[in-house]
Amino acid sequence: MAKTTTSQSQHETPFIPFDPTAGLEAWRKMSDAFVARMETLHGEIGRVSERAAEQGRTVIEEAADLMKASIDYTVHLGDEWRKMALDATRRASTPTHD
Repeated sequence: MAKTTTSQSQHETPFIPFDPTAGLEAWRKMSDAFVARMETLHGEIGRVSERAAEQGRTVIEEAADLMKASIDYTVHLGDEWRKMALDATRRASTPTHD
């Protein structure tokens, strides 16, 4: 008597119900959540970028004001130096009476 064996394809597999729309709905939820997080991230990046640009503008304006004040002070020192030099020249050219 020959021994009969059953192949794997002859065994019955249990039926597992599969709902493809459930997977699609899960995908949509994850995708929507990801898009929402990305919108939040990009909004925050935009706000940070604007603050950084404003701070940069402020630094430039303050540096420009400081440079202008430095130029004005340099001109003032030059004026004072010239006055002192002219005064010293006048005193040196005037004979003193002892």
